[in-house]
Amino acid sequence: MHKISSTKQSNKRKYSLSFIIALTVTSLHLSANQFSINYSQLEQLATFRDDSLRLNPSGAGAAVSFELSQDWNIAFNYQAWQDDGLISDVTSADADIHALSGSISYYQNDWFVSSILSSSKDKLLIKNLRHSNNLEKEVNEINSLSILSGYSWQLDNWLYDISLGMQYNRWDINTEQRLHHQDQINDEIIIESSTDNSTAINLSTSLNYLWPLEGNNGILTGMSVSWVRTISGNENQDSGQQGLRTTSRFSSNTNRQSTNSRSSLISSSDSSYGQVSLFLSYDLNENWAIDFDISTAISSDENSQSWSIGTAYYF
Repeated sequence: MHKISSTKQSNKRKYSLSFIIALTVTSLHLSANQFSINYSQLEQLATFRDDSLRLNPSGAGAAVSFELSQDWNIAFNYQAWQDDGLISDVTSADADIHALSGSISYYQNDWFVSSILSSSKDKLLIKNLRHSNNLEKEVNEINSLSILSGYSWQLDNWLYDISLGMQYNRWDINTEQRLHHQDQINDEIIIESSTDNSTAINLSTSLNYLWPLEGNNGILTGMSVSWVRTISGNENQDSGQQGLRTTSRFSSNTNRQSTNSRSSLISSSDSSYGQVSLFLSYDLNENWAIDFDISTAISSDENSQSWSIGTAYYF
C-alpha cells in the first residue's frame, strides 16, 4: 500500500537551522583578487519522537572575489557540512548541508551597498537501524535575496563599521516517511510538503583593532554584534528562517584591503535573535593570511555556536 499526502510542514520532528550567507565588506577599495578556503562547524538539533540528538555538522568551503573596478567587487562562496550520530540505540541521524552564494558590492568613499543571492539545501535522514526500510527524510531548500548598506571608518589602528540590511527568504520543506509492515508487501509512504517565505531586517556593527608588524604584515582582531528581526512571514517556522550579518575584515596591508565572501552560521527558530562573533586574522606575508572566528547565536529558545578556520591567498 502506498499512501501519499501533501500538507503543511510535519510536526513529528522539530529542528531549526538557518544560514547567514553574508558578504564581508569594508569601505576601503579592494586592490587585489582573493581566493580562500576554510573548515567550519555548526550545531544542529535533530528530534525524533521523545528522543533528540545535537549534531555538529562540519566541512570545507571555498570563496573567491574579484575586483571589477575601484568601486565594484563580486564574490562567490560554497560551503558543505556533514555529520551523523545515534539518537537512540535503534535510531540514527545523518545531516548533509550545502550552501552557495554570490554577491556584488559597490563602494563610494566610506559607504558601501551590497546585494547577495544565496541558496542552501539541508537534508536530514533519520533511520531505524533494526528495520532499514523504516526511515524519515526531511529536505529543506532555502533561497534568499539580501540587500544591505553600511558605513565604515578608521581612527588610527581602530576600525569600525555599522550596517543595516533586509533579507527575503523562500523555503520549500519536503518530508518523506517510509514504514514497513510485516503483513504488507509494499512499504507505506507518507509525503508532506510546504512552501513559505519571510522577510527579516538586520542591524550589525563591528569593532576591530590592527597590530602592524614588520613589512606589510599585521594581526587584526575584532568583534561584531548583529540583531535579526523577522518583520513578515511565518515567525515560528521550525526550519529555514534566515538572517543577515556583515562583518568587516580589514587586511593589515593598507594597499590590499580585502572583501571576502564567507559563510557564517546561526541557529534559531525565534522571530528575533542576536549573534556575537569574535575573530582573529594574521597576515603571513603580502599574499597569504590565516583567520579564525567563533560565533554564538542568542535567542529565547536555545543558544548555538559555530566556528571557522581558514586561509586566504591574494593575487
